[in-house]
Amino acid sequence: MNRLLIENGWVIPIAGDKPYIERGAIAIQDDKIIAVGPTDEIRRDFVPHETFDASDKAILPGFVNTHTHLMGAFNKAITEDPPCVSGGLFSIA
Repeated sequence: MNRLLIENGWVIPIAGDKPYIERGAIAIQDDKIIAVGPTDEIRRDFVPHETFDASDKAILPGFVNTHTHLMGAFNKAITEDPPCVSGGLFSIA
């Protein structure tokens, strides 16, 4: 069982009463977030094996970045410098 505590950061939760938690923490056990809240409260009930100090950093529990440019990389040859502009199959009159 692996237990990680990320503490002392600006926690920006997805849900809750506050838009952020100053000096907040998230407790992670076996790759699952099990608690989110102020560092002092989380430390009372959670004993970590490893700790990460996130002072002056944002902590975004549950955030999944789905914004990628992968499709743009696949389409690059199609969308940039098409043959009709560069003197290929068609020419501009």
